[in-house]
This record gives sequence, structure tokens and C-alpha cells, in this order.
Amino acid sequence: PVIQGQPAAIAVDAQGNRYVIGVFNGSVDFNPGTGADIKNSTGFGDLFVTRIAGNIASSENVGSLEFGTQILGARVLYVLGHTNCGAVDAAIKVLKNDTTLPGHLPELIRAIKPAVIIAAKTPTGDLLGNAVIENVRRSVGALKRAAPVLKRFHDEHRIVVAGGVYDLATGRIALV
Repeated sequence: PVIQGQPAAIAVDAQGNRYVIGVFNGSVDFNPGTGADIKNSTGFGDLFVTRIAGNIASSENVGSLEFGTQILGARVLYVLGHTNCGAVDAAIKVLKNDTTLPGHLPELIRAIKPAVIIAAKTPTGDLLGNAVIENVRRSVGALKRAAPVLKRFHDEHRIVVAGGVYDLATGRIALV
């Protein structure tokens, strides 16, 4: 059971339905199949969602999460990456091919690049999968250090910051 005011990241009911409780930060595809992009809630404020390509901790996204925690009282930040992430894959391709992207895309790639560089040194697994995991780790760390609000709330144990990777093929989430 989920107790009001107590942090909980993910709950799974007897039918296997997944529920994310708290603040959700991620680039999750809520529609991995052919259905509609539906988010169910049992009441106002049950779910505060921010979505950004590559689930990076941009200043706008951090500000939204500060609003969710400080103003709305959310207690969990959950960074959820997903397998075959297009933003991470684009960062890999830009680094491999020394490509220049238009508009604001270079800013997104710059934020993901450190995860790709670290993942490239991992001796097992594939580069994309490892980079997605490392990108989630880095985003979780960035949120824990995001001063003043999120860092203080994390240091005071007022929020939990965690992360995982959603497998598009199986629907399962692996904690990171």
C-alpha cells in the first residue's frame, strides 16, 4: 500500500499495471504501442510529469521539478529513461560522425555526450543501452545536486531521487 506523504517510486498491482507515484522526470513513451497516450490518476496531484528528450536536467526541467516538490509537495523524483532512446542514439551518432545538428539540438547533445563517453568505456553490453543507463545515472545525480531547492530537499531527506530504464519490448523497468 502507498501511504500518503511517504515516498514511493513505482507500484505494481496484481494485474501488472504500473503506477508512478511522486514526481516523474523522464523521456518515457507512454504509448509504446498503437493506443492513446493515457495517464491515469486517482486524484489531483497524484502525478506530476515533466518530459524532455534525453531526460536531461535542463534548467527549465529542474525549475518544473522544483515547482512539483516545493509548491505541490511531491516527494519522489524518478528519472525514467527507455531502451532505444532516440536522443541518446543521436548523441552517439553525432560523436561518431562529428555531425553538426541545427537549432538547439547541439545543446541537447552536449548534455548527453558525457554519458556516451563513459558508456563507450564499458567493456560489456551495447553502447546505446549502456549510454541510456549512464544518462539516467547522470540525470539522477544532477537532480540531487540541483541547488538550492532540490539539493536541500534531498539532503534533508524530504525527497527521494531515483532512476530506471523502461524496456520498450517487455514493459519492465530496471532500477539504475
